[in-house]
Amino acid sequence: MSGLQSNTAKESRIASWVEHACLNPTGSYLFCFRGGLRSQTAALWIRESTGGSVSVPIVVGGAKAMRRFLVDELEANVQLTDLVLIRGETGSGKTRIIEALGETRSIDLEGTARHRGSAFGRMPEYTDQISQVDFENGLSISLMRLLDAAGDDDNGATATTTKPARVYVEDESHRIGMVTIPPPLFHKMSTCESYVTVTATMDERIDNIIDDYVVDLRRRYVAMYGAELGPKMHRDRMVGDLERIRKGKLGGKKRHAAVVEIMARAFDEFDEFDESTGGDTGVHREWIGTLLKEYYDPMYQHQAQAGKGEEVFRGSKEEVIKWALEENAK
Repeated sequence: MSGLQSNTAKESRIASWVEHACLNPTGSYLFCFRGGLRSQTAALWIRESTGGSVSVPIVVGGAKAMRRFLVDELEANVQLTDLVLIRGETGSGKTRIIEALGETRSIDLEGTARHRGSAFGRMPEYTDQISQVDFENGLSISLMRLLDAAGDDDNGATATTTKPARVYVEDESHRIGMVTIPPPLFHKMSTCESYVTVTATMDERIDNIIDDYVVDLRRRYVAMYGAELGPKMHRDRMVGDLERIRKGKLGGKKRHAAVVEIMARAFDEFDEFDESTGGDTGVHREWIGTLLKEYYDPMYQHQAQAGKGEEVFRGSKEEVIKWALEENAK
């Protein structure tokens, strides 16, 4: 919390704190960087400005104490989970499964990292990716909430007194964009005993990628930068991401350049974004199919062969969601 300034600045700051506390009644805390007194003053202001109706707890010891607590909790809570990895080829719908299962059954690694995990994973809403510390803190908080929800489902019992809580996570590499999965969680993932495999046809996978990286991503760029600048920024970003893929893993320099040209041409032919049609998405199928067959699928096959654990279920996105919900209900 920075300086306690003029009345106008003070009132504005208090109003923003109160608004946040009201929107996040179970997730708001006050702390100083080193555990000083400013957090106590801020808590007093909040109580006084709301007539005592809003009260925000103070973290004793400040940010460092909070960090130590979250690190320790993550390490301990990972051991209370029955982790199940969600595997599948790129575009098979793994992220959609995590979203469908929700935060009481799964940990969204990519959502917490603010990165989709691929060469094209940057999210336009964020200028910079989340910091490593905030990523780890977010994972720790998500896991605590999941275990609390699991305890509520078991009539107040916890994972320490009953069976470990079933948790689904997408099978990710150690690095997601610029952040890395913290060692306790990544070790648990690397030694995981169970996994499910999501299956999808090539056409279904291409459709999913078009939805995510062509239609939805363009819509998000347009929403942020307008109908004139947004499509150009979307195109330039996608072509730039492809150009950064290692040429040796995409058939060499000439093949890499050819795929870049195919993508650029597809975006040039793509109709101006329209809410009703989304443009002619069919022009994107060639470069997406090429990337899947020549870049992503060989990597997945290599990783799958090196993977450990037992496959406990295999099916489409919809079948995996249905199976997981039924398993958690047992």
